[in-house]
Amino acid sequence: HEDRASMAVGLEVRVPYLDLDLATQARQRSRREAMPYGRRKHLLRKIAADQVPAEVLRRPKSGFQMDGSRFVLETLSGELDRWLNPDAVRAAGLFNPTFVEQVRRMPPGRHLRWHSFILFLMLQSHMWLQQFEGSNNAAPSGRPGAE
Repeated sequence: HEDRASMAVGLEVRVPYLDLDLATQARQRSRREAMPYGRRKHLLRKIAADQVPAEVLRRPKSGFQMDGSRFVLETLSGELDRWLNPDAVRAAGLFNPTFVEQVRRMPPGRHLRWHSFILFLMLQSHMWLQQFEGSNNAAPSGRPGAE
């Protein structure tokens, strides 16, 4: 998981922290200025204070609250049916259709979130292939490029 791997070496990989202007400003500050008395994210909170409600800045850290597994399997079920049905998977030739079907049959649940994440990545891969490579194989019938 990228968060654990990046944090293990003190590297922040979330998109806002990859902004070059922000990174440049952060490097110009001392650790003491950025985290006085060891208060993590002090400088970030100070900068955001004009734009973010105080109750948000004060609340304790919490994980991502959305049930990603349920979102992928239920909300995106139509897209999964269109892009990851056995015929579309075989035609695109990127993934094993049997594996895709096995993962799709798994029930939604936080303990299976990585399985749903894999499905989401496969869905995106098929869409990307059709959009940017113009591959007719990746596009399900009735979708642009599926002629």
